[in-house]
Amino acid sequence: MASETKVQAFIHALEEGGWVSRIRLILLLAAIATIYIIVILTQFKGLDNEKGMDQAQIGRQLASGHGFTTKMIRPISYGQFNKHIGFYPSGDLPDVYNAPLNPFLDSAILRFTKSTWTMTDKDIVYPSDRAIAGISLLLFIFSVGINFTVAKRLFDRRLALLAMGLILICDNFWSFAMTGLPQNMMVLIFSLVNYCLVRAIENRDEERRTIVWLGLSGVGSQPPAKRA
Repeated sequence: MASETKVQAFIHALEEGGWVSRIRLILLLAAIATIYIIVILTQFKGLDNEKGMDQAQIGRQLASGHGFTTKMIRPISYGQFNKHIGFYPSGDLPDVYNAPLNPFLDSAILRFTKSTWTMTDKDIVYPSDRAIAGISLLLFIFSVGINFTVAKRLFDRRLALLAMGLILICDNFWSFAMTGLPQNMMVLIFSLVNYCLVRAIENRDEERRTIVWLGLSGVGSQPPAKRA
């Protein structure tokens, strides 16, 4: 009799209790992981955006221990060096164009793929490009999750699911997410700032302290450091 009661309690928890939300979360995470693997393995054909490739090669320079340098000679940097120091350096060229945050993220990923930096005749897609696209796609997925949380707090769960569902079925978002461009990181940071602001407003309405959430949103709102 006791065993039957336990079975009934388990079934009730499975159908209507706390297990329902857990199972839904597990299924959702499994679906996202499946889609992620399918997209990155079948849809990605290599970095095809020149600015994304530029950021990636700076990340590789950082991962190689050459510092924030580039293999690309830009007319603007050539003019700046000639104007300020009178000559243009040879060898590894200091980059004066790109903001540092995204290349540093690329370099952190590329350090784990050093064994695949040299392509073989069996490689159709450069493995390091796939690694960079993979982390960019993760940033996109995290951004969607954060914006879902924000929308649910501001409106309701149904509207948040509808909005995030429309984003997830848009092919343009997925394609852009695999370009390796820094905008993917900026969207994530912007989403986190919005979340912090929403939490600060909620705390203000409930007459609780808002300084922590406002401080976090202020840190995320700081503009990227300019390079001379």
